[in-house]
Amino acid sequence: MEGPGGNILIFSDVAVKTKKVVGVETDPYLQAKLLYYYVIENIAYSFMPHISLSSMDVPESAYVHGHRYGDCGAQSMYCCALLRSLGVPVRSCGGYQMFAGGTGTHFWSEFYLPNYGWVAVDVTAPGAMDYIALGAATAEEIAGYKAYFFGKMDNLRCVVQNNVDVSLSPEP
Repeated sequence: MEGPGGNILIFSDVAVKTKKVVGVETDPYLQAKLLYYYVIENIAYSFMPHISLSSMDVPESAYVHGHRYGDCGAQSMYCCALLRSLGVPVRSCGGYQMFAGGTGTHFWSEFYLPNYGWVAVDVTAPGAMDYIALGAATAEEIAGYKAYFFGKMDNLRCVVQNNVDVSLSPEP
């Protein structure tokens, strides 16, 4: 099963991995948190061959699942596939992130909780701590930084699209 955009594919291996990560947890918020930590601890950041994947009809979430790496867009779509396999409504959002002295494109995820709304999850921003100089931050500071991007979002973003599954209108 996949979303209308085709890059968030849910297949049996994703469902098996998701069940292994969340175990017996049934609360969608806690399931999402377990999956967040799974992605930030197990999926490496790397540039992606987006154009070749698209031309071969390989969904980005499937590529990340098989290769265990991806950029922000691919990782956010993989996070979406994991959550969707549990039936949690989730979307991959994109726009601009304005920090580190400049502006760059960026993607993250948001999952939906009834009676609460959309909850932001950025599985790639915590990776910045992997490049910090040894001793430049305490273990507590690093853990706090990584925890921040589950359920919170910095104010340095400009949203361009709030769901990669929605087709552009008019079609490009």
